[in-house]
Amino acid sequence: MSTLETLNLSHTKLNNDSMEDFCQMFKNQNMRLGELDIHSNSITSEGFYKLMVCLKTNNKVRKLNISKNNIATDLKVFKMV
Repeated sequence: MSTLETLNLSHTKLNNDSMEDFCQMFKNQNMRLGELDIHSNSITSEGFYKLMVCLKTNNKVRKLNISKNNIATDLKVFKMV
C-alpha cells in the first residue's frame, strides 16, 4: 500500500469522468491519501458522489478541498452525499 500525504489537482480541468478515472486509479494503486485538493475544476454533484463513494473506503483523508466546483448542480444527488 502506498501513502501519499498531499495530492493537489486544483485547476486541472477535472470533471465527472475524471473522478471515475481517479477512483479507479486510487483502487488499483491501493493508495492512502491524507489531503486532496481538487478545487477550481468542473466537478458536479455526480462526480462528487463518485468521489465520496471512493473515499469512503479510505478513512485517512483528513482534508478535502472541493471549493469552486459545481457540486450543487443537482440538489437531489448533492443531498444524498
